[in-house]
Amino acid sequence: MTPFNRRHFLKYSALTGLGLSSISLFSGCSAKKKSGFKIGFLTPKTGADAESGTSCERGARIAKDFLKSLNVDLEVVIVDTESNPEVARLKAEKLINDGVHCLIGAYNSAATATIAQVAEQHKIPFIINMAAADTLTEQGHKYLFRNFPTSKMLADNSISGMKKLFSENKFTPKTGTLIVLNDAYGQTMLDAFKVAQSQQRIPFKLQEVIQFDTKAKDLSTEVSKIKSANSDILMIVSRINSTNLIMRELIRQNHSPKAIISPGGQGFYEGQFLKNFKEKSDSLYTVNAWFDPISSLTQRAVSIFHKYYPEKLFEMNVAFSLEAIYLATMAYKQAQSNHAEKLQTALQNLSLPEGIIYGGNIEFDSKGQRTNIASVALMNKEGVPRVVSPKGLHETQAIFPFPGF
Repeated sequence: MTPFNRRHFLKYSALTGLGLSSISLFSGCSAKKKSGFKIGFLTPKTGADAESGTSCERGARIAKDFLKSLNVDLEVVIVDTESNPEVARLKAEKLINDGVHCLIGAYNSAATATIAQVAEQHKIPFIINMAAADTLTEQGHKYLFRNFPTSKMLADNSISGMKKLFSENKFTPKTGTLIVLNDAYGQTMLDAFKVAQSQQRIPFKLQEVIQFDTKAKDLSTEVSKIKSANSDILMIVSRINSTNLIMRELIRQNHSPKAIISPGGQGFYEGQFLKNFKEKSDSLYTVNAWFDPISSLTQRAVSIFHKYYPEKLFEMNVAFSLEAIYLATMAYKQAQSNHAEKLQTALQNLSLPEGIIYGGNIEFDSKGQRTNIASVALMNKEGVPRVVSPKGLHETQAIFPFPGF
């Protein structure tokens, strides 16, 4: 066999664009497939994470069009983890028994951890599309690759991203309040803020820290504390359901600080949130990992996405899920094989100059972690999250102070 030159292939693929002439998308499993490339895509379509998981599914379902010129016989089997780690384990086992060559998933860190164990046991490559728990890439798994930031990366990037946002817009808040959920990610974010404050890397005094339980159904007391603190900026680190609760209380209690920001949290950029709060969601900020709006791959992906989902939002969940399938397929092309060991080697050696997600060259370190995913600052404008920082990437102008609800 003629040796495969990876540099030559990457140069060629960057010029020829993307595509795939034959991709099948199913909601369940099928018989074993010896030829071609078969991916098992796990995502929570029901349960607590259903809204975000369904957005991830949309990313998988536009892969047919997005990859149509790569001429790969690709099959993507989409299954529901039900937001349940044990169900995720069972579904991963079934996908492997049904002959998938690679697993992708699974949004929720606990479910992702169980899939990683199954993939390692069966020696099947597993690409994490979204899940931030730091421990996932600290277990020594050979077959795990994460194309998403760790919690620590998200926390550090969000702090530096806020600082850049304020500096670029000559906004100088003096005080801040942080409301943060009391799970592992919330604690990572809180620790990062405390360290940043001690090192004077945040340009304001962290005046108040309010922690809340992830299962809370009423956050009126916590929002009353926020109002009493009356800090210049309010930072919300939450999951989407709790973000909705906080937002409703801020409106009900008529509290409008100079800026409301979600550093690394969920909610403000999600389609359902924007639909729920309409114009009241405008001028809210998110600092998070995001797609690169000026990338040619992103522009192609957005165009294809809106062809299939004209009423939906192309956002982070969609972008990371689609890019995970792109990376898996590029590894398959590089390996010229669906054999697990060759796919694993191809993923470990992957080097792509351009992707959908904002950041540098796409590569995985020795732990299987992509380390150079950056964060951007987004501001909701007319129901759409738009990049406002860093400059050169921005799609609209930031607004300070917050105009109020």
